[in-house]
Amino acid sequence: MTFSKVAIGKEAELKAAHFLQQKGYVLQASNYRYGKGEIDLIMKHGEILVFVEVKARKNDQYGYPEQWVSRKKLDMIYQTAEGYMMQHKWKGRIRFDILAVSGESGCYHLEDIS
Repeated sequence: MTFSKVAIGKEAELKAAHFLQQKGYVLQASNYRYGKGEIDLIMKHGEILVFVEVKARKNDQYGYPEQWVSRKKLDMIYQTAEGYMMQHKWKGRIRFDILAVSGESGCYHLEDIS
């Protein structure tokens, strides 16, 4: 992975966090790691804990960012979320979202993707 991809990813995560905070979400963790997995953002929205995968693309030429989240990636996110909930003794409601960031389209929030 080149530095530019890392920089684009970090910038997208900052944009995504800001976008969600403007909608009333509260940041709980970013780049949370458990085992081999990572979750970009963990947010709280009301009483719901939301695990957010951020996907970024410069443009939509090769498809929308959210189309690049594979089943394998989702399975890893689910496993990582289990680790977070276990560590933090979370027993409340949860949700899995994708926040797509595109240079052309801006931010697009897909809720409850599981």
